Amino acid sequence: MSKADVVSSFSVFTKVPIPIRSMFLLKMLNFKITNIKLSLKTSFVCLNSVKSNFDQTNINVKKYPNFLVIKDTFTYVFFKSSDGKINHLNITNIPNFATIDISVHHFLKTLLKNFDISEIFRRVDNITGSINLREKIDLIHLIDHFKKICRVSYNAEKFPGAFLKFNKGTIIVFHTGKCILIGCKHINTLKCLTDHIQKYVDTKTKF
Repeated sequence: MSKADVVSSFSVFTKVPIPIRSMFLLKMLNFKITNIKLSLKTSFVCLNSVKSNFDQTNINVKKYPNFLVIKDTFTYVFFKSSDGKINHLNITNIPNFATIDISVHHFLKTLLKNFDISEIFRRVDNITGSINLREKIDLIHLIDHFKKICRVSYNAEKFPGAFLKFNKGTIIVFHTGKCILIGCKHINTLKCLTDHIQKYVDTKTKF
């Protein structure tokens, strides 16, 4: 390539309008789901009978006055029935939406296969996600940016992260660039929180 070609190529690049040129420089962020908490109602089964069933296995079960904590592939909290008609079940350590049905089936059809128990109702109670900005973050600068957008809480002496509290969902940002997304009930809330961080990263990008 001749010197003229190099100059020509450089000129073409530098003449690209900044908004278009910035597309090649912006860091596109994606969230990762780290945990889903599921809430279910099931048909009635006696809690003591369930505990006795697990006594014959090597499954990790802890009994409390009104519930059992069962740690297997997932973590299950099975509550004593208050009306003799239904039981309440919480499931955590679900890594993604594709695994929700598996977690329910594992409890009802594998762990409690000796019982005639069925699912009545389910809902997603909470979705936790994470984002890695892959750069150090000036939390004071971050707080100054977000205090106009949402409620901000930060006390370095008590906790190393800054809390950005929106109407739906909260982002916890650490100076390492790691972010935790909490308080989400829908996938769209995770996307919305990610968009907020994306806009902040975009404003920090130097052109």
